[in-house]
Amino acid sequence: MRFRFSPALKVLAALAFACGGASLCSGQSRRSDSTQRELQRSLERDLLMRDMEAMASTSPTPQPPRRPSFEQLSEDFERIQLINRTLAQVVASGKELDFKAVGQSVSEIRKRAGRLKENLLLPEGAEDRPKLPDEIGPEQFKPSLTTLNKLVVSFAHNPGFQSVNVVDAHWSTRARSDLEAIIQLSGQLKKSCEQLQKVAQKSR
Repeated sequence: MRFRFSPALKVLAALAFACGGASLCSGQSRRSDSTQRELQRSLERDLLMRDMEAMASTSPTPQPPRRPSFEQLSEDFERIQLINRTLAQVVASGKELDFKAVGQSVSEIRKRAGRLKENLLLPEGAEDRPKLPDEIGPEQFKPSLTTLNKLVVSFAHNPGFQSVNVVDAHWSTRARSDLEAIIQLSGQLKKSCEQLQKVAQKSR
């Protein structure tokens, strides 16, 4: 089954392509910049048409729907990857975790993942979500950060983002499933950070 991208999802596909080729030569980088500018213009046109259709089908004085901006989508998509890479490096280093800093990081990931889910309008499906723990204790904390890393990587490198025209419905529902799991797990990690930070302070 295949369907057309929403305007916002078209932009995310272009962003995924551009981010994946960030280490290529400058000529290709310029082409990626040109692609992003064209997708931004396309997003603005499509959102304007969507607003006009919504206004025509409702009351005489409807409120236009909130528009996700190209800059906001780009920032959210790139920031969750950057923060996730930083957390993964901290875990791999074996150093003692700063629960306050980790808590701030997972909180930002949760906020941006939630905004991406809202703005991308990804369809619901029967995609299985990974089973996540109800509570995250000290022993499960680092493994849970590793799970979060895998979820963010899975979302950012979704094969459905390889085309800006059409995408398999399977990959679109997988993207939604990944975002929902990211939101849930990062929220649990935030709560665990607060609890572990209190324990650490009492033991000093």
